[in-house]
Amino acid sequence: MAEPLNGDLDSRMDKLAALDSKLKEDVIQWVQSQILGFQQQETTFQAQITGLSEQLKILSTIIAASPQHGQLITPPATQAPNPAPAPSKGSHQRKSNKPQSRQQPNAPPQQPASSNAQPAPGQPAAPNTASTSSTQASAVGNTAEVVDGAGGRKRKGGMQTKAVKKAKSYALHNDAFPKIAGDLRKAMLLHIHILWGLYKSTDIPPDPHPLVVQSFSTKFAMDTDLIQTLKGRTPIVDPSGVKINPIEAITDSGSTFANCSKVEEGIITYMKVCIAQFGLSLWCPDLRQTPYSLYNSACHIIAIDTFKQALISGAYDQVYSVDPAFVTNTALLIKLFDHFVFSFFLKHYRRDVKNPGLFAHTDRDSSMYKNCERLVKQRRLWLHQNGYPTRYMWLISTEATSEDERDPEGSTENGRDVYLIKKKFWRSDKMERFIRKMDNMRIRGSQLKYGKRSAERIRKVPANPGQQLACEFNCLPERLPIEAYNPEVYNDLTPALRAHCAAPQVVFPQNMDDLFTGNGDKTRNTEELNILYGKEVMAPYHYINPRDLPDEDDLDSDDAFGDDVDIDLDDNTDIDPNLMVQDEKDGDYGDDDVDRDSKRRKLADGIDSVL
Repeated sequence: MAEPLNGDLDSRMDKLAALDSKLKEDVIQWVQSQILGFQQQETTFQAQITGLSEQLKILSTIIAASPQHGQLITPPATQAPNPAPAPSKGSHQRKSNKPQSRQQPNAPPQQPASSNAQPAPGQPAAPNTASTSSTQASAVGNTAEVVDGAGGRKRKGGMQTKAVKKAKSYALHNDAFPKIAGDLRKAMLLHIHILWGLYKSTDIPPDPHPLVVQSFSTKFAMDTDLIQTLKGRTPIVDPSGVKINPIEAITDSGSTFANCSKVEEGIITYMKVCIAQFGLSLWCPDLRQTPYSLYNSACHIIAIDTFKQALISGAYDQVYSVDPAFVTNTALLIKLFDHFVFSFFLKHYRRDVKNPGLFAHTDRDSSMYKNCERLVKQRRLWLHQNGYPTRYMWLISTEATSEDERDPEGSTENGRDVYLIKKKFWRSDKMERFIRKMDNMRIRGSQLKYGKRSAERIRKVPANPGQQLACEFNCLPERLPIEAYNPEVYNDLTPALRAHCAAPQVVFPQNMDDLFTGNGDKTRNTEELNILYGKEVMAPYHYINPRDLPDEDDLDSDDAFGDDVDIDLDDNTDIDPNLMVQDEKDGDYGDDDVDRDSKRRKLADGIDSVL
């Protein structure tokens, strides 16, 4: 009996030896392949290091020859210094309002060129920069900008545009605001909201009545008249007739109302008295006039005077923490005022002038848009936590989310207000069914979860589909799976919109009853769905591939537009010049930095002489 056992044992030992030998061979091969891979990576790294070293040498040479080191690298003169090249056939010379080139960030300063300067002994003569026809380029961030030396034309992103001088801005950037000021900026914004009666984020500043401005002009002729009026402290009109909405009359439920409800009522009375001093029935800056016109200067004085009084009396202490020391910094307060009135609110005003009501429908800072953002986060989290396919995530974005509003009939559920869901005009039936089923499952799950009560608002589709209102925010999502769009709506869009708003991806199962179940196509990946159902899904859509659109580089030549056409993409071109008194050459309101600062100092000195 021992022999079979020994034979069986020997056989097993042979097998183990063979396996051991095979394992050793596999390990050796794996180690050798790893070593070979490391050697290849080492070769690649060495090549990269060599390339970087060469670039470093070139950069060191440039820095050493920069004007900061007393030298200037210039090409040899190959032409006469003065005559300018004749324009080529078909080209058009245009006067440029911008300098021919801009200095790059962190670049050494350029040496001023002089037509009479003589070259140093042994140095080649520098060419006349005013006559050279070579193209000057400057890189700012990741955007290339080129200015043609002959015509002063700017090409940005492949498109030629007429060079326009950058407008002066009254915006106050963060680096210009002292950090120790605390909530001073927020307090000023709230103060302007109350004075102007703008209690919603979508409210647009109104224009003052023409009779109000005309009446003011008959009472005041000079800046000194305004200061004397401030000193006199005598109302020209009855303060009780001044229109400022009382805090209790605010019906909006946003953060502005919450902050206003904590403000001391005494400051409202003081505001009315100060406004009445200048013969006005309401505080309303005129955004069609210059910031320091006589009328707007009066609005400056009223706002700064009442804001200082609010800080001294502690009217905003329950809302914000503000250092009282800044009460005496009139210059900073005026800059803050200009930032909000003549930059922040002015942008809203201009957009509304061009397209009335558009700002309220597209404001990404509005509470309605923020509610959609919060809902998107909740939906994405639910899909992730439950392990649903990633392709479902592609359907969830803020632009693809419907807004809602409180039921006008005041219906409630479990003591909570009901909000009616608005309709996205471009949604397909599949997309609508997907969203509704997902939300029903998500909310039901949160209600069943132990220990937590859902704080999410109750959203419902109106019982009568004909009563469902359309969404106000209708910007199309970018690269949304094409199944989410109604084919008729999608096909009616322009080719450029069709190319950028949709992606040719199949995301829904063939049987929509299989949504969020383990049946049907749940186990298939997106590639398999595209192969199986792609042709069928894409059939009703007139899809446009972005690669099939004309290249913007085709617009680079004058021939694309004709001989006498300029395209000006400056931000100020969308404002009706009849509505604004701005001078496009010198800035938003026709004043430069020096003139603006001079007016600010004059106004600050006048206020400080009284307060």
